[in-house]
Amino acid sequence: MARIVTKPFILNSSIGEKKPFAVGDIVEGDEAEHWYVQAHSDEIVEEAKPETAAQKKAREKAEKAAADAVASTEEAKPETAETAPADEAKE
Repeated sequence: MARIVTKPFILNSSIGEKKPFAVGDIVEGDEAEHWYVQAHSDEIVEEAKPETAAQKKAREKAEKAAADAVASTEEAKPETAETAPADEAKE
C-alpha cells in the first residue's frame, strides 16, 4: 500500500531518527502502515485494470444465472390476491 502525504509532518522513528515529509511525498512499505503517516496522508488506489474478454464472459454468465434463479423462484411462488394480475383477482 502506498500513500500520498496531504499534510506536512515529521515522523519520529523508534530509534530517535526524524524524517520530514512534505505534501505530495509518496510513502511506501512499513512507513505507510504507521498510524501517524496514515493520519497525514491518503491511500493511493490503483486504477482498475480493464476487464478481459474471458472475465466479461464469466461475469455475464454469472449475472444471467443469478437472474434465472430469481425468475425461477418468482415462477414457483403461488399466486395470491395480492400477486395475481388485477383482472384475475376480481374473479
